[in-house]
Amino acid sequence: MQMRFLALPVLLAGVSGLQIAGPVPQSSYHGPSAAQIRLARTNTPCMDASLVVTDGTDSFYGSRSFFQVAHDHGSFSKVTAYCSSTVNAKKMLLSRQARYSGLVDVLNFAEGDAGACFEGCTTWVALNADEVKTKGWIDSAVAAGVERIILHFAEEGPSSELAQKLEGTNVKYTVLKTGKLMDGMSGNPMKVGELADDCEELSKEDVYRFITEALTIDSANNRLLSVTQNADDTQFREMRRAGCDRRDEVEALLVGKIVEKLPQKEDDAPIDPKQAEEDARSQAEKAAEREQELKALLEKARKTGIENQKKMKEEEEEKRKRRLERAELYRTPDEPTSDDDDSPKEEDAPPPPPPKDDYKDDDKKKDDDDEDDGLALA
Repeated sequence: MQMRFLALPVLLAGVSGLQIAGPVPQSSYHGPSAAQIRLARTNTPCMDASLVVTDGTDSFYGSRSFFQVAHDHGSFSKVTAYCSSTVNAKKMLLSRQARYSGLVDVLNFAEGDAGACFEGCTTWVALNADEVKTKGWIDSAVAAGVERIILHFAEEGPSSELAQKLEGTNVKYTVLKTGKLMDGMSGNPMKVGELADDCEELSKEDVYRFITEALTIDSANNRLLSVTQNADDTQFREMRRAGCDRRDEVEALLVGKIVEKLPQKEDDAPIDPKQAEEDARSQAEKAAEREQELKALLEKARKTGIENQKKMKEEEEEKRKRRLERAELYRTPDEPTSDDDDSPKEEDAPPPPPPKDDYKDDDKKKDDDDEDDGLALA
């Protein structure tokens, strides 16, 4: 188990060019630096280039991932985050990933005078650029000797006045317009076109990778571009199958090799005569035809309703006749028919006789008996 831990420092030291003779005690060996690990991973020499990053919102909360992308895919000996508060910038950028990747070794923070911040720097990237602040910073950057500028506008700007100001300098510049940057999956197909006002939403990682690669691509110099979504991803899939990396895709986008190919109708497709005749008709004729069709449908519906009502009446009359026939068939001889108007009705029957008074009859009979008994005795 101890040999496994010792093999990793020896392997990394051999890749970075360090000379280590024999096993190194774990207590006295601290491993290669983050810069040596990154150099072994990228296998590219570290250039003497320094980068200044600004954000028009004066906060790196939404753009903090750009620093990691620039460090992973660029070669900068110094990366400076310039804003009004270094305390807030450190809270946004000093993360665990920044420490493990070695970003903290090249990361610096600056506030206050812009001229002092740009002094000794070669590259400036302005994310979510604010045009009012950017105009003043351009003069400071040019005076400090900045050689490469990329201005990124997400929603508003840039104006023609800003473009003329950049053209009057000897600095290589790129003005990039995108839509709102969103968190999401990277590697989506994109397209590059002329500067436009309205752009679709894009992934942050895709735009940040595009900016990082465009810093060292000559075809991006002195241009005003818009990066938008590409509905056609066939060319991207073909390049990725062929083994091309993201830098090759950015180069192809900048030189115009990747374009959006919309589906087109085949020229040799047979033309339908009925369709051609339909297209040749005027809108007034089509409207008149639709009105006539609507009237015909309404008239047909009216006639259908009348026929349905007539049919329903006939069915009801037929049912009534059948009920009468069944009633006549199953009627008893003494039972009057329902249609016999001369049969006695309940309301025509005589009223019942009044009830007899039994008590009065008994008293009268008793009196008669008494009278008879008296005469008999006499």
